[in-house]
Amino acid sequence: MKAIFTLTVLALIFSFTSAYAQWTSTNLSEAKAQMGSAAHGSKVYFSGGYGSSGFSDVVEIYSPSTDSWETNSLSQARSFSTAVPVGNKVLFAGGIDYVSLEEYDVVDIFDTLTQTWEVANLSKPGFYVQAVSYQNTALFAGFYDVVTFSPLNMSFSNVVNIYNATTGTWSVDTLSQARGNMSATVVGDLALFAGGQTSTSTMSKRVDIYNFTTGTWSTASLSIARGFSAAVTVGNKAIFAGGTTSLNMQSNAVDIFDYETGEWSTATLSAPRSFTTKGVAACGKAFFAGGGKLNLPTFSFNAGSNVIDIYDAESGTWSTDTLSRFIVNHSVVATQNQILIAGGVQFLPTGASASDLVEIFTCESTGVSQEPDLSSTDITLFPNPAGNFLQLVSEGNESGAFRVEIFDMNGRLVKNGFLQNSADVIPIDDLNNGGYILKAMNEDQIVLKKLIKSVSH
Repeated sequence: MKAIFTLTVLALIFSFTSAYAQWTSTNLSEAKAQMGSAAHGSKVYFSGGYGSSGFSDVVEIYSPSTDSWETNSLSQARSFSTAVPVGNKVLFAGGIDYVSLEEYDVVDIFDTLTQTWEVANLSKPGFYVQAVSYQNTALFAGFYDVVTFSPLNMSFSNVVNIYNATTGTWSVDTLSQARGNMSATVVGDLALFAGGQTSTSTMSKRVDIYNFTTGTWSTASLSIARGFSAAVTVGNKAIFAGGTTSLNMQSNAVDIFDYETGEWSTATLSAPRSFTTKGVAACGKAFFAGGGKLNLPTFSFNAGSNVIDIYDAESGTWSTDTLSRFIVNHSVVATQNQILIAGGVQFLPTGASASDLVEIFTCESTGVSQEPDLSSTDITLFPNPAGNFLQLVSEGNESGAFRVEIFDMNGRLVKNGFLQNSADVIPIDDLNNGGYILKAMNEDQIVLKKLIKSVSH
């Protein structure tokens, strides 16, 4: 691997205020699309892609707190690699050189604590593989092969690769149905792999659900069959938005799974479109940015969108904002109270070309870090900042039995459980370093909502 070096960020291109937040921007080192993206701790990672210099091996690492960049390198230049954080590591898996149609099984693994790299391999090559993680486990699914682009000819697999970050070992499982171009997210202790293609022109409504706690699978269904949708979790809800149908039409359908009730509901986007990027969540809201019109016979986008559909998990309402560009094949990632929309193919009246712009949306917190007045109950969260465990101490009239939920700064539920008395502790050594929100409930009443200032192991 090449040594890390620091880039100087010259200036923010623009800054304006929308109805929801403050927009700013920065730039990638070059214009490119089809990057993998992930956030870990205080940094954001954009891997590989295709740009003006061809296929890239560059990993661009952005620190929002200091507005600075550094770079590193993948072991293999490629586009449509998949990036996912798990434990103290970030994995960059698979990818393709779609000029030669060579697909890759390589996985570059970056240890954020030791700042070292290692290389592993998936059980089979793949690109645009869907990856999710929970605690110290990551799942990779949606493997498929493109035999030819013109005419489009693909084959699909039901293989699931499972990585254990604690042991560094890999295992293999299977979906109930072979398919690719799914969307995936984690809510609570469940991973959901939704929709996707089962043949060149056929989409699925199947949802494969993996329970990390029990290691078992179950299935559900989307409201309509589609692939290329965008998925994200906000609070206790997993959301699957948009996509392409078997009739080669763009969809505005939204399916919402409630982890607490196990029930599904539906909604609609403001504009139908397909995605090759996930949704993201910040400040208790889900964001679906950009996307466009995908033509299945050619496997390419004919148009892009500048729309951002925003779902407020607390109120259950939708709103919109706009990007400065009409883009597809971009990368979207969230960290704390910011979302970053990076690169992609920008559509202009004169044609389409790769972009180096990173638009940064800083949202206002919905008060998740504020504490209610608890002077009469006197509940203490200890220690804070935290290390490997947390404890709730009740010195007032509360019973000491609490249901506890811990959310990351994007509003995603990452841990839950029960404390029977003040001697019980909450192990958090499986959480990534950084800030979290803890919510404690006693007899269905919220008695504590507090910012965990920093988890550090």
